[in-house]
Amino acid sequence: IGFSTGFSPVNVKVKEMSNSAALHKDTRSLFDQSNRNSRSVFANFTFDWYVLKNFNLSFNSGIQYRQISQDVNIDYKYNEIPFTLNDGSISFYIHKADTLNPEVFQMKGTNTLNFVTVPLRFGYTIPVNAKNEFLVSAGLNVSFLTKAKGSTFTFKDGGMFKPLNEGYKNKTNVGLMGGLQFSHNLYRSWWLGLETQWQQTKYNYNADYGIIKSSINITNYNMCIRYKF
Repeated sequence: IGFSTGFSPVNVKVKEMSNSAALHKDTRSLFDQSNRNSRSVFANFTFDWYVLKNFNLSFNSGIQYRQISQDVNIDYKYNEIPFTLNDGSISFYIHKADTLNPEVFQMKGTNTLNFVTVPLRFGYTIPVNAKNEFLVSAGLNVSFLTKAKGSTFTFKDGGMFKPLNEGYKNKTNVGLMGGLQFSHNLYRSWWLGLETQWQQTKYNYNADYGIIKSSINITNYNMCIRYKF
């Protein structure tokens, strides 16, 4: 069994925007503004089972809690009004001159996303000597979005801010993960390790007129403590 905790940088990347013809051309830039300077705090509790006796291949699972914080600093001048066809697609934009006092939307704050993740991965132990070893792991993670707090901008009804949790409909996702850990035997069955772990969490955001499909890419640098039975 093992436990680790720490902080990690977060990179949110847009993969696809479905029904993009119906999305305002500034939708992506405003989405990016809501996901800049993302970082997270996490705690991992893991279990390792060796597949066969005297064989270094193991199966790893457990539970991870992670809170992602995103700095939001929106200062948006809404002066490109879309002309929408009957099928919902945008044909062209009507530009509001500055003299007509286009509406300005401003928001500064922090949004948070809370996830519970279950890793499903295999690991292979590479012994260095009796006191030191490397552990290479790879597999999947199943993540559950448990809470979304904050606000985001929507072009619906002429533009407004709405609660962040209204945009997340698909709250269970599957992503990839992998890691490399170096461990040292401290005392009897206790091992102290340094680990680099990469994981990806996919999630979809409903931008009212289309879905923004994104991935959260996270690199953890953490110290972990393990007890071997």
